[in-house]
Amino acid sequence: MTNTTLPAPDTTTTPSAAPPGARLVRLALPAGLVAAAVGVPSDLYHFTIETRAAASDEFLFAAHGLGLVTAMVLASVALLGLALRAGHVLGRPGRTCVGLAYVGTLLVLGNITTEAFQMRLAPEALDDPTGYSLLVIVVSYGIFAVGWTGVALSLGRHELVSPGVTLLMCLGALYAFTPFPGSYILLLLGIAAAVVSARRGTEARRGEDARIGEVARRSEAAQPTTEKETSAATR
Repeated sequence: MTNTTLPAPDTTTTPSAAPPGARLVRLALPAGLVAAAVGVPSDLYHFTIETRAAASDEFLFAAHGLGLVTAMVLASVALLGLALRAGHVLGRPGRTCVGLAYVGTLLVLGNITTEAFQMRLAPEALDDPTGYSLLVIVVSYGIFAVGWTGVALSLGRHELVSPGVTLLMCLGALYAFTPFPGSYILLLLGIAAAVVSARRGTEARRGEDARIGEVARRSEAAQPTTEKETSAATR
């Protein structure tokens, strides 16, 4: 009988083999920052026009809509990255809020797309919706506001972001439910602040864990020497 030696399994991992969750966690920071950088100027455009219907034929109106669409897509990426970074710490209520925020963001994304690229086809109807259309918009933004408020409170409760960031996100989510101009600005700034705060918190915890581990290793290394000295002193 011959002995067959099986090769040892390759346990090395390459960056390209990182799981999708890890990639989303890494993407949360740039996604949140770019969402604010693109979305805030785009939403400020609303302060320069009198009515959406009157400006619907302008190039800048379509450009601002494209900017907000991009910002909301990136905000959804940042949301998933924040949720994955938090992991099981959020608990069931927190995960439910993440789901509501994600669904609400997709619904709002649809509303923004309709406004930006179809407003010129029916400006009066879309600028002042009634009936079923109005109900859909109210429900969409309600889910959006409740979801993001819950996410902010969950992150703040578990100290994944600072209290100031939690407050900014809550105010932004609630203001996004209003029909006033610039309704996304505060929330987008809050999301950008949240991904930065969460990243810094993770790095701080890693540094603390490394420091505690180093202290424990030094203590274990010094223990045999101490025992020898004690034994020698008792002889």
